[in-house]
Order: sequence, then structure tokens, then C-alpha cells
Amino acid sequence: MKNKSWILGLGFILLYLVACSNNAKKVEINQTEKQEQHFLKYISKFKKIDLPFFFRGWTNSTLQERDLFELSKTSKDSIFYPDEPNIGFRLFAYGRIESNASFYSILYFLELDDLIPILVTYSTNGDIINSKSLIVNGCGSDCGLKYCCYTTTIDKDLNILLADTLLYNQKCFDEYITDSTLNYYHSKKGKISKDGKILF
Repeated sequence: MKNKSWILGLGFILLYLVACSNNAKKVEINQTEKQEQHFLKYISKFKKIDLPFFFRGWTNSTLQERDLFELSKTSKDSIFYPDEPNIGFRLFAYGRIESNASFYSILYFLELDDLIPILVTYSTNGDIINSKSLIVNGCGSDCGLKYCCYTTTIDKDLNILLADTLLYNQKCFDEYITDSTLNYYHSKKGKISKDGKILF
């Protein structure tokens, strides 16, 4: 009799554990479905980016703030924002790149000294696959710097080319200045892979 009670009790415990684990799984699936639905609403706010895409920043920028819309840090949408250091800085949305059904690509701009492009790829339910700033070194103030710009190009095959162009009319070493013209060109090539990874 004792053995029967013990077996019956064990059976109830196992049944309870299975029922609990099924409930936990059900909640997790429902949460995933809600996130996916919310993510589809989120990406619908972004305009489609026609490829090839070209952006030039700093000198003679090809982008204006009117091309962007600012993202609210207090919105529910913030769960999808890139993990960039944006305390005190504004994050703007630009558009989405049509790729394939297995992932989504969204282009953001972070306002630092200038607008910096950030590319983020997402799984279909809104989890971030990859996030990269699309800039080599960027521009800033420097002794003798006459011209500087940084560019981003994304072609129809999702190849990425980043380039910085700098033109100096003086060469500076401490207080010694000599007249000269120096040109610098820094570039980096990359690609958005078929599984949504941003490779450089």
C-alpha cells in the first residue's frame, strides 16, 4: 500500500511539473509572438531605402535632419534600438534596406559632432543580429585641415564601402608649420551576409 501511494504521489509530481513546463513554454511563445507583432509595426515606420545608397558626412553632407525622424527613448520601440553610447545624444531613424525574408536591415543616425550612420540587422522577431557604425575614422578639427568628409556606400548586392577623405594645406609638427598639400584616403570594405551579419 505504501509503495502504491509513493508511486501515485510521484505520478502527481511529474504531471504537475509537465503542466508547469508547458505553461511556461506557452507564455514564452506568446511573448515572442507579441514582440514579433510589435517589431513588424516598428519597421513599418521606416521608409524603404533604394539601393545603391550613398551618404556623405561632415563637409557638404548629403543628409539633412528633415530626412530623419527622431526616436523617443521612452517609447516601447526602444527595445529595438541599437546599443550605441547615446546618453545625451539623439538617435534618428532613416530607413530600411530590403534584403530577404530571413532578416531586416535598418539604418539609423546618431547625432554626435555630426550625424553618424549606424546599420542594424534584426531577426524576423526583432532580436538584433548585428550593429555597426558605418564610418572609418570620421572627421574633426585638426591643424591645417582644409577639407574632410566620410562616405558610406551600400550597393545592390549589399556590399559596403566606407571612405574618409582628408585634405591638408599645412603640415603641423608642434609649433613648426611648413606649407604643403597632403591628401589622405582611408577606406574599409564590408558586406551584409545572407544570414544578416555585418562583416568588415
